[in-house]
Amino acid sequence: MKKIIGDIWDFWVITWHESQTLFWTEAIATTSSVCASIVLAVKSPYPPLLIVFSLYLVGSVLLMYAMYIRKSSWMMVLMTWYSIMNVVGLYNVL
Repeated sequence: MKKIIGDIWDFWVITWHESQTLFWTEAIATTSSVCASIVLAVKSPYPPLLIVFSLYLVGSVLLMYAMYIRKSSWMMVLMTWYSIMNVVGLYNVL
């Protein structure tokens, strides 16, 4: 377990040194997505979908940008898909 935690810590340190912009972009995106999932879980079965879709959209757009910079093609495709689906969800809610 100690090795896994050390590896995760090392990954964060390496990411920080490579690009502080990407580090914070990914941190904000992850936080936004985690908050959306918390709202979804806590407020089920009737979650405030405007908040959920908005938070997920922030996360997916930021990660789409980060994956573009990192040249991670399949993750970029996935985040683009999530972004499109969140826009559709927002449109349906509004």
